[in-house]
Amino acid sequence: MRADAQRNIDAIAAAAVDCLSRDPDASVNEIAMAAGVGRVTLYGHFPSRADLVDAAFARAIEDGDAILTAVDLDGDPRAAMTRLIDASWQLVNQFRSLLVAAQHTLPPGRIRDLHAEPADRMRGLIARGQADGVFRTDLPDSWLISVIQNVMHGAADENHRRPPQTRRRGRFHLRHGPCRPHPTGPPRSIGFATTAPRVPVLGSIRSAHAWSERRHRVQPNSRGHLKG
Repeated sequence: MRADAQRNIDAIAAAAVDCLSRDPDASVNEIAMAAGVGRVTLYGHFPSRADLVDAAFARAIEDGDAILTAVDLDGDPRAAMTRLIDASWQLVNQFRSLLVAAQHTLPPGRIRDLHAEPADRMRGLIARGQADGVFRTDLPDSWLISVIQNVMHGAADENHRRPPQTRRRGRFHLRHGPCRPHPTGPPRSIGFATTAPRVPVLGSIRSAHAWSERRHRVQPNSRGHLKG
């Protein structure tokens, strides 16, 4: 491939990430203008909007994975999980609108495939915590990962519903997570805390899927917890 063609591809993909991270409905024209190329050039490399969204989302995942790879996962698995969730939340919050564009455009299987490496990283940490006896073993790791991901995405949704001037990009840390063992039996609730943004925490949930369906319907109580 010619060097100028590769430069155009990189510029278009970067512009797509930037535009779609601000507006999931950003048009191909907007992205082409941001990349400094014409529509013909853009379509020459990305024949459809779906191809463009796919490239942008894959690029964001790849760039984000480089950040997550740098997170220190050594030592106490609980502290490592807090660090991993904090770093993951920053990315989820940053690329929330891009994810919306991907969900509206790409097959669910493609989105899952692109998330495979970050999920595997969390799965490995959960396995280590379970082996050390600090993470619960009565639920499958896929369920635990789904809960964590749904809470982060729910927090990002809540943050983006705020007026722009009140949105925050603060840390998101685990307080009492779904991985924590409960020696007296299954927990009645699962809690997460944030320093900023302040978002509702998860409570009284039987499954990540059930919570995902309810998260836009429940309201936080006076303590900031969702009523089960």
